[in-house]
Amino acid sequence: MSAARSRFCQLAVAQLGRPVLWGARGPEAFDCSGLVAWLLRAVGGPDLRATHNAQKLHDETRLLLPGEAPLPGDLTFYGSDGKVTHVAIWLAGDRVLSADGATSRALDLKSARANENARVRLHDRPFRRDFLAMHRNTYLDVLDAVS
Repeated sequence: MSAARSRFCQLAVAQLGRPVLWGARGPEAFDCSGLVAWLLRAVGGPDLRATHNAQKLHDETRLLLPGEAPLPGDLTFYGSDGKVTHVAIWLAGDRVLSADGATSRALDLKSARANENARVRLHDRPFRRDFLAMHRNTYLDVLDAVS
């Protein structure tokens, strides 16, 4: 695994259990795209925290080609009718790390911390009913190319 991917995945796993709050960009709490953007910045990548959501991350990364295996740190997108509503991080062995479970009722960090269902957590099945696509995390590839 490349150096940037290794750092990205290690730091992602270190966020397990953090509260999930819609619109949160870290490091105290995250939403799905906020987690990815914060991790990218933390490993030396671009600062996308103010500009990117799941749809924009989808639009700016590359769809895996048929037969191309995902690499740790690649991005898994979910939604319906082609509209992206969620992003998760592929780790390995069909495991994804995701900031999920937030609802509109969790409007502040105190509420987010109290909601045990809204946490950064691991999932063993990345291909759920609303799976749309898996993309190469090209931001990490750029980091490896310049280091």
